[in-house]
Amino acid sequence: MLARRAVSAASLAGTLAPGSLASLFGAQLSTITAAADPLTAPTSLGGISMRVRDQSGAQRLARLLYVSPAQINFQVPPETSPGGLTITLVQSSGGNIATGGWVGPVAPGLFHSPNNTAAATLTGDVATLYGTGFRNRSDLSKVTVDVSGVTLPVEYAGPEGSGIPGLDQVNVRLPVSLLARGALEVSITVDGVRSNSTWLELP
Repeated sequence: MLARRAVSAASLAGTLAPGSLASLFGAQLSTITAAADPLTAPTSLGGISMRVRDQSGAQRLARLLYVSPAQINFQVPPETSPGGLTITLVQSSGGNIATGGWVGPVAPGLFHSPNNTAAATLTGDVATLYGTGFRNRSDLSKVTVDVSGVTLPVEYAGPEGSGIPGLDQVNVRLPVSLLARGALEVSITVDGVRSNSTWLELP
């Protein structure tokens, strides 16, 4: 049974954040494929549970959104302390898989499609970008969005609000000069940590 380190479910980068959405990739992680209702994500799914032990020694069960032989999607327990992690995947058949991970205070990542189009909506001149790992930002003034080389302040950065565990959003007002471009490269920076870059498609 093989597994590699857990990564952000949005950016696929190796640093996670408390309460963020993460993915574990490997082989023989589960014997079946199962998906949970994200609003009621359980701590056991498809015969799998996941124990997350942080550097303080505290151990908690993660909420699971998806399990398959090659991938597990989960939420890092919100109470997790920053630092190194030990993740133990417990299978109902009796097998355990242990791997590692790293948690920082924030780990901003933006969700996107396979062609790197941002998961986003546009209402008037306000773009809403969906991601994970930045709800614990220190202050709104410490969050900016880089839009094709232009750094913009944000109007909101935090939980998305629907109740899906770990899903965050950032709202940014786009100047008229950018709206005419058609496609914009976007990334966010939170407390000095920059996310992956995606493309915002404009109508």
